[in-house]
Amino acid sequence: MVLADASPACLQPIINMPAINKVLHQGRYQIIREFCHQDAGGDVNSSGVIVYEARDNVLGAKVAVQENPVRWNKVATAAQREAQRLAFVGQAQALTALNHEAFLRVRDYFSDIDRQYLVTEAIESEDLARLLEKNKRPFSLSEVGAWTDQLLDALNFLHTRAPVIIYRDLKPQNVTLSAAGRVKLFPYSAAAGASAGALKNQPGDERRIAAAAENPAALPYLPLEQIWDGLDPASQKVILNSYDEKSERVLESPPDARSDIY
Repeated sequence: MVLADASPACLQPIINMPAINKVLHQGRYQIIREFCHQDAGGDVNSSGVIVYEARDNVLGAKVAVQENPVRWNKVATAAQREAQRLAFVGQAQALTALNHEAFLRVRDYFSDIDRQYLVTEAIESEDLARLLEKNKRPFSLSEVGAWTDQLLDALNFLHTRAPVIIYRDLKPQNVTLSAAGRVKLFPYSAAAGASAGALKNQPGDERRIAAAAENPAALPYLPLEQIWDGLDPASQKVILNSYDEKSERVLESPPDARSDIY
């Protein structure tokens, strides 16, 4: 689903985003600032996810509001729009069931015209890619080891759901930290894995995968089978010359738990 790349950190703001101090959802959420602009993490109709720091005027607390602009063609029917809305509701409901400390907890969700919103607990730090860029030095081995253990535990949680959820987009840009230094994952990719049933060749999937494959920041973290359908036939043929028939079958199969571990 929603939230998934043009740079090692957040992207530049896009047009038509909410203005600072704008209120959403009948005045409940007040936008404070844009926190981050990331890729869509698997939503085939999305042009990118923007994360805002906001205030919940009902609870009097800071939250993160993740905005997913939906891109429609000129001939989209009312039925197609309704199907997209229902898909988003299913994705959001799947996220509310992700009761694991490594995922930012989803508190609310709602839709507006050509926009879908997830409201999560507040984000307490920038993503690991941005932190690495700011620090200008590698993280320590002890830090990376602790984060790896926490990420593997989070993936095991997803992979033991019924049905299995494949995160599909584990990379530094989708990982942030709590105030206590614990890993926190952006939830939108997990929703995509839940709603798509971890199947490839969904409508528009080749375009999304091709875009990810062209992104230098995301490419090192994507297993070959996940970008396979986005490669042109000539590239596929060259790659297959180095593999046997068994490996070819793996490349043509849907991503599974091993793809996340990669």
